[in-house]
Amino acid sequence: MSDFAVIKKKISPYNKKIFVDGDKSISIRWAMLASQAIGKSVASNLPNSEDINSTIDCLKRLGIKIVKKNNVCEIFGNGLNGFNYKKNITINAGNSGTCGRLILGLLVASKKKIKLEGDNRLSSRDLSSVSAPLERVGV
Repeated sequence: MSDFAVIKKKISPYNKKIFVDGDKSISIRWAMLASQAIGKSVASNLPNSEDINSTIDCLKRLGIKIVKKNNVCEIFGNGLNGFNYKKNITINAGNSGTCGRLILGLLVASKKKIKLEGDNRLSSRDLSSVSAPLERVGV
């Protein structure tokens, strides 16, 4: 597996506002994408759910700066594969299957060992639908 991504066509900055009703699944995906963007991404009215908070905690442990104040969340992304963390860290997805599944895809380029855990309910769930295809491509 290569150590870099090739972007053949650069897209121009997206400086528009979109309004979407608060949704746990969309909020988790926004946080993950924002962590891979370069610079600040802002969202307001994120639902205050355990799954979203677990996702934010995981991203913080991976070195992403996140500021939540009042009803606004700012994520300062470091670009693709821009996580900055210590060796042998453990991140905890809580009970968020969405966080657990999606973060695996973001960690495939990691050179350092990362342990992903969850609560008892998540730990008993089967994540092979994500881990098996990743293993087949050498992750």
